[in-house]
Amino acid sequence: MLFPGLSLPARAVARCRATVPAWLVPYLSGAGAVPSLVLDYAAGLYAVGGQQVAQPVTGARLGPRAVDGLGQGVIVDPARSNLVTQSVATAAGWSIIGSTQRAQLSENAHGLFPGLEVVSEGQNWHRAQPPSGNFAANVPYAVSVWYRAGSSGRMRCILYSGATNPVTSVALAGTAGAVTLNTSSGATISNVENLALGGGYHLLRFVMVLASAVSATAFGVGPDSTVSGQSVIVHAMQVEQAVALSGYIGTSGSVVARAADTAGLAGGGWLSAPEEGTLLLRARLRCAGEVPLARLSGAGDALDLYRTAGGKLRARFGGAPGLLLDSAASVPSHSDVAVALGWSGSGMSLCLSGGVVATAGGAVSSALNRLDFAVPGVGAGAGPALIRAVRFYPKRLSDAELQGLTA
Repeated sequence: MLFPGLSLPARAVARCRATVPAWLVPYLSGAGAVPSLVLDYAAGLYAVGGQQVAQPVTGARLGPRAVDGLGQGVIVDPARSNLVTQSVATAAGWSIIGSTQRAQLSENAHGLFPGLEVVSEGQNWHRAQPPSGNFAANVPYAVSVWYRAGSSGRMRCILYSGATNPVTSVALAGTAGAVTLNTSSGATISNVENLALGGGYHLLRFVMVLASAVSATAFGVGPDSTVSGQSVIVHAMQVEQAVALSGYIGTSGSVVARAADTAGLAGGGWLSAPEEGTLLLRARLRCAGEVPLARLSGAGDALDLYRTAGGKLRARFGGAPGLLLDSAASVPSHSDVAVALGWSGSGMSLCLSGGVVATAGGAVSSALNRLDFAVPGVGAGAGPALIRAVRFYPKRLSDAELQGLTA
């Protein structure tokens, strides 16, 4: 077995590939550098120091999570609460407004949701709703609705309060899987997402800010049909006081809080305080704005990797302001990214998705010996991510290799 991180001249790369185990060959760098850590959730491969091992990350919640539209990987969610006290739609737990509920379904969608068929009696605002709640003014609420198309092929999500003056009325409606803002009075709606979860199931997500405080709300879901008898199948609803949506939190009678995810691994045989290194990360950024990705730490030092609120990928070493390095390009919201960060005693290099390599001079500590999937202290509003793959090379790779690894 070659020493992890060994880099060979171009003429010897073929010999290197013939020397290392076949399963490790796809993870070599362009010049033949061997990674000492491989986490590949799509392939189900975990390797430390050149040896295949069981999943080494402690505290990890893993995909697939079809209920959230995610693939394989480590789920990193911030601390959140679901304010909907009866998240799963049932005939016993949800009330009706101008609609008829047929027999309770038993779909067991995603192993969680039985399904509730909501039938119009001739008005597109007819709907079912979970127990009513209160909403503050000028506060962002992130809303998620899980559903399946019924006979109408459509859905409508409505918040209505006649107690406010003027009336607060919000509706998102449309063909299942392509729901858009329909009306908005007394509210601002943003970040509307339609996610296809497979098997005909859909997830509608958006963020709303109300101009007036609303209590005892009529906030529900219906088939968006004026034809009596047409239906939609509702599965669940989640409301978070946040600007970024996180994964599903089940409730059954009360608000449920979920602690922030803390997943990571100690260096041990793969990250033993090297003088230089390169971290490759493939991730799904599940919101707009600030998103923590990874932290390498040790002996009081920390090297953080995250997307800033302004949309750049940033590497930061040391306390504020520290040594900062931003990606040349911005990172789209709700996107998959590949990023490689290399460092040494002379500075850092950062490459995003095969683009221009950004560099910054300044020594980075050689005492880093732990990897965590989050960036403590980046910001209380930091959003969620899904870590799809990780590789660590105990050397600073060339710009060309960084571009090749992230392309």
